[in-house]
Amino acid sequence: AYLMRMDQQSSENTVTLEQAVAEDVSLLQISVEALMTDVEFVSGSGDSIRAEFVGSEASALVDAYAEDDEGMASYTLQETRPSAFPRFDAIGRSELLVELPRDVAVAISFTGAHGDVAVNAAGLDLERLNMTVLRGDALVSLPAYQPLSPSVQQYPGNLSLQSGDLVLVIPAEVGGRFALDRSRSQRPEFDDSAYILI
Repeated sequence: AYLMRMDQQSSENTVTLEQAVAEDVSLLQISVEALMTDVEFVSGSGDSIRAEFVGSEASALVDAYAEDDEGMASYTLQETRPSAFPRFDAIGRSELLVELPRDVAVAISFTGAHGDVAVNAAGLDLERLNMTVLRGDALVSLPAYQPLSPSVQQYPGNLSLQSGDLVLVIPAEVGGRFALDRSRSQRPEFDDSAYILI
């Protein structure tokens, strides 16, 4: 019965968070941690970060925002379990939608325990993406954007899925260089005339 509840979508807990981002911020670092939740990142229509959570009463959201004097800002959003032993009727799956502002460079870091993740970055100035998904699939749509940070080439993003499939959607005008952990993965399908796989 517990395992069946884990796979059922819950809607008893609805949380909406919004955080304004100052106009002089040039780099926004986003860090999100989720539990039994399907997560989607999209570009928003305003100059703020907006998160909409619909799901289990066993979950709570904790967020924090900070800016420095050099134009950098950081936003963290963490799904937590206030009770180590939640009520049976409070158990269930959740959904989280994270809207990010346009016209500001963003670096996304995501960790998911059990759930699918979609990163629709087509409308974002994406500098770097680090993602770890323990159980679930991932869909990542990259933008036609050239990162400005000089450290991106030395420290590129890392996409790690322990149990699940990864689909990358890359614009034709964007070149790519990917390093694959062959000890755990099969060779992916891709256009080898446009992309290099190490």
